[in-house]
Amino acid sequence: MKKFVALAFFFLLAFSSAASALQYPYIGMSKGDGVRLRADPGTKGYVIGKVNKGDVFVVMGETFVDGQKWLEIDHPTKKGTAFISAQFVKPEYAGEKNVDTAGCKMSAEIQMAFGITRDKALAIHGKPKDFADGPGTSVLNYNGFQLDFLDDRLQRVEVKSGLMPFGDICLGDTQEKLLRVLGNEIEDPDENFEGWTCRNALGEEIFFEFGTNKNGETVIVFMTWESPVG
Repeated sequence: MKKFVALAFFFLLAFSSAASALQYPYIGMSKGDGVRLRADPGTKGYVIGKVNKGDVFVVMGETFVDGQKWLEIDHPTKKGTAFISAQFVKPEYAGEKNVDTAGCKMSAEIQMAFGITRDKALAIHGKPKDFADGPGTSVLNYNGFQLDFLDDRLQRVEVKSGLMPFGDICLGDTQEKLLRVLGNEIEDPDENFEGWTCRNALGEEIFFEFGTNKNGETVIVFMTWESPVG
């Protein structure tokens, strides 16, 4: 029977191409306060929300209006998408090295599917069957999966049943499929887990685990955290 170890971690993630041109999806961050989110690209688009400096969201694609670049994002707190002027967005962690990896792409897809913020998760999945809130933390339990948030940011997903996807992986898929999907990003599995740790080019780690919980149910766990320095 597998036990899942609780780790202290924070989401650090970026996604770019070898040519330094960002590819989608990736995690973006607002560069300013009160930046408008619009229903359509361009300054004439109806305002459907705002983000402040440091707020994060999944960037899905781009378009141009009157020569200006606009990014389509997964709305960080509501159902659906929105558009934001590209001049107010930067990759969450661009760094000097490229992070164009299958693990980073899957991570962004997971955050979009389950909700990158607590409000987004509630908008997608509705009222949880139970929840627990503490200082800076929140745990939402739904039928088949559990979401953990730290400072209103998704930090852990555990899927116990159902069809909720982990990017290209779903419950019932084999560990071998995960290995094929993530390719050479896979490191040797830790002896205490049925899973793998993937390290992106910036040193942040993305962890995927297959196992069995205390009730004998097959689960998938996804976590990310910052690697210790040195």
